[in-house]
Amino acid sequence: MHHVAPATFYASFERTVKAINTVFADAICFPWGDAPALAQMSQEFYAANRGSLEACVLAVDGIAIKLQKPSSADTSNPNHFFCRKGFHALNVQAGCDARLRFRIASIEHVGSTHDSLAWSCTAAAKYMEDDSKLPAPYYFVGDEAYVGSDKMLVPWPGRNLPRAPLNKDGYNYYQSRYVRAPPPPRAPPPTVFTDFSPTPFAGRAPPSSAPSAFSTRASASCGAHSASSRR
Repeated sequence: MHHVAPATFYASFERTVKAINTVFADAICFPWGDAPALAQMSQEFYAANRGSLEACVLAVDGIAIKLQKPSSADTSNPNHFFCRKGFHALNVQAGCDARLRFRIASIEHVGSTHDSLAWSCTAAAKYMEDDSKLPAPYYFVGDEAYVGSDKMLVPWPGRNLPRAPLNKDGYNYYQSRYVRAPPPPRAPPPTVFTDFSPTPFAGRAPPSSAPSAFSTRASASCGAHSASSRR
């Protein structure tokens, strides 16, 4: 492409990814234990969702980033990367604030890993349960893939839920407004990964690239997206 040899392109590509990860190393951060910052994040969620729930500071979700099937030289079991969506992938766990900026990102698991397991292995999942890092009344929200707690609000399972004695259906409606940030008029509901497209960095890599290299590219995508969203 553009009269550039593939070897030259990929060498430049890897240097670019490394530079992005270096420059935007602090772009993805969560203010653990910072009461004023947590209050600000909570207020932004409250305003963005028209006062439906109070004290939410982060929306958590997972995404399968498609990649070419790793070779047996790259990993001991390439099939572990095959996800339920029918392709090889990395499982990315991430959390965004009300402005859709990444505050947490973990790219450590293969595509076959369930979101709840992948999340439970992150440092954020452990910090979340520490009252000194995420004090009451603040909490995260996630979809039905996650385990509910007083620090992680998830929807009630099932359909046609009763409205009494607990209005489970009403709760699910308002809870979903946080996992799916308010869209512009006539636009489809976005998810935590709205406007995030990791494909240029993670999905179009050389066929021989090791899984660790894909993680580096996905991290660069998250960092660049988060940094550009803060402008």
